[in-house]
Amino acid sequence: MRNIILNKEVVSFLFYISLFFLMIGCAGLNEGAIDYRYVPSSDGANVAELKDSKYLTKKEVKAGIIKNDSISVHLQQAYLKEFSERFEHYYRFDGNIRGEIVIVAKVYELGKGKNIEHNYSSVKSGRVVYYCEDVRAGGQPLNLSSLLVYGPIRYDGNPLVIELFILELDAEETQRFKGLLKALTQVGSVAYPPASPALKILDSIGGAFLIGNQDDVEFRYQFVLYPNMGDNFIRQARIAAGDYVFIKESEDRNAEIEWNNLKLHRNTGRLVYKTGNKEYREKTYLVIQINTGFDSLKLDVAQLYSEFTQQNQLATEEDIKQFLDNIDRLSLTVQQYVTLNELKNKIRKFDNLDDTEKKNLLSTIIEAVKKEHDSVKQVLPSEQIDYIIVKLKEKIPDKDKHKYLRREEIRSSDPDSLKNKLGL
Repeated sequence: MRNIILNKEVVSFLFYISLFFLMIGCAGLNEGAIDYRYVPSSDGANVAELKDSKYLTKKEVKAGIIKNDSISVHLQQAYLKEFSERFEHYYRFDGNIRGEIVIVAKVYELGKGKNIEHNYSSVKSGRVVYYCEDVRAGGQPLNLSSLLVYGPIRYDGNPLVIELFILELDAEETQRFKGLLKALTQVGSVAYPPASPALKILDSIGGAFLIGNQDDVEFRYQFVLYPNMGDNFIRQARIAAGDYVFIKESEDRNAEIEWNNLKLHRNTGRLVYKTGNKEYREKTYLVIQINTGFDSLKLDVAQLYSEFTQQNQLATEEDIKQFLDNIDRLSLTVQQYVTLNELKNKIRKFDNLDDTEKKNLLSTIIEAVKKEHDSVKQVLPSEQIDYIIVKLKEKIPDKDKHKYLRREEIRSSDPDSLKNKLGL
C-alpha cells in the first residue's frame, strides 16, 4: 500500500514538474487592451495633454495631410513595462530577467492591392524596425528615438493602415537568428518605396520566423486613418500630422486608461504625469509620429520604377511595343513628379522667395495650366495642378485675391501680371 502511495506521489510530482517546464518553455499570449490618443501638431506647447482626441470632425483637423502631400511615419519612443517571464531569461548571477524584444511595423495605403489581415499572420509581412537582446523586466524605455517606419513618400489619398507589434523571442529563436535580426533592423531603417522588391523581401522575412506560435506577442494593434473627407460632423480617425500615443493595459483589461492624468512631453517624446511632469512608467506605451513636408521625390520615383518593372513582363513582340509606349509615359510621369516636388518646395518656403523666384514659380504654374490637356507636353496632371493651387492659396492671406488663381485667370496671365494681381 505504501508503495502505491509513493508511486502516486512520484507520478504527481513528475506531472507538476512536467507542467512547470512546459509552462516555462512558452510564453503567455499577452496583447493586453490597447487604446490611443491623437496629439495634434498645431499646438506649439512643449507639453500636450492627452484628451479625448481620438476621432475628429473635418473642422477639427488642423494639420491634415491631403493627396500629393509627402507623408512619413516614425516610431518616436517606446516604453516596455513587462513581458512574459521565462526561466530561460534569468541571468546566471544576479537573477535579473532580460528579454529579446522585436518591434515590427506594417504601414500601407488601402486600394493598392492590400487588405487588412485580422489575424496573427499579418506580423509575418511586417517590417522589423527595432531589435534589442537586453531588455530588463520591470520596465524600461527602449533604446530608440524617431525610427523611420514608412516614407517619406507622396500620399496617394487612400486610407492609411498602421499595424504595430511587440514580440518577445524565445532564447532558441534568438540564438538562431540574432545576426539576421540585427541586419534586418539596420536594413529596415532605410527608406524604401512600398513597391520596392527589396522592401517586399524585408516584409516577407521580417516577421516570418518571429512568430512560430502566438505566445510571443506582447503588443498588437491595428488601426486605419482616413482622408479628411465626408460629412462635416462625423467623428473619424483622420490622417493628420502629429503624435499618436498608444498605451497597453495588461493586468485589468477593463480598467480605464488614465488619459486625463497624462501629458506628452514633446521635447523628449515621452509621457509624463499632468502634475509634476514626472515620467510615466506604469504601462507599456508607444509614441508614433506622422509627419509631412519631407522631400519625397526619391521614393516617389523609385516607387514608379518598381511598379513599372513589375507590370512590364516582355514575352511577345506586342509586349515590346507596349513596353516602349509605357517608357514614354513613365518618363513623362517622372518629369511631372520632379516638377511637382520643385513647386512644393518653393511654396513651402514661399515667404522667403525673392521676386525672381516667385515669378519663376508662377511661370511654371501658368505653363502647367496652359498645357493641362496636352497628352505629350503636359507639365502636371489636373489633380496635381489643383493641389498646387490649393497650397499657393494658403500662402496668400487675402482671400479676395484667390479668384485670380482660377484656371481661366491663370491661363490668360503672364508671370508679371499674375504676380501683381496676387499682390506679391
